[in-house]
Amino acid sequence: MFKHLKNYDKVLVTGPHRSGTTITMRMIAHDTGFTGLDEKVFGFRFIRELPRVWQASTVLQAPNALPWLPVLVRPEDMVAVVMVRRSIADITASVARQKAPDGRHVQAPVFTAEQGYRLWSSMYKGGFSYLEVNYEDLSDHPLWVPKERRVGWHHKTWRNE
Repeated sequence: MFKHLKNYDKVLVTGPHRSGTTITMRMIAHDTGFTGLDEKVFGFRFIRELPRVWQASTVLQAPNALPWLPVLVRPEDMVAVVMVRRSIADITASVARQKAPDGRHVQAPVFTAEQGYRLWSSMYKGGFSYLEVNYEDLSDHPLWVPKERRVGWHHKTWRNE
């Protein structure tokens, strides 16, 4: 599904929180052989740390990077930006039920899904290569976990066994 992204030095997966960026990053890493990096490797909100960890042959999952794309990705970089699209209703429901693995309620996202998609639509994307991915289309990938198997499941503890 994502083998063509191997032609890039690195990939950044973004979109509103709970849109499917984590599973998309894992799928791209699986298909390209790149190393998948979760946003926690740069401290979630500390975008200035991103260049330290986002090296060649990596796929970085970074919803918080969305507003920073114009300064993070230069036209001369061999970078692919992947935007994940999911229905606002599904994202809103996912945010409402999101809990940390220890059961604590998770802090609200930096921006809402509506704000994220509005930002993406208004952004000039001529300066970098990008791909928009519909969350529902990911269901054809071998790493997809059907919704009925995600009950009581936390995306950051997911394993493909």
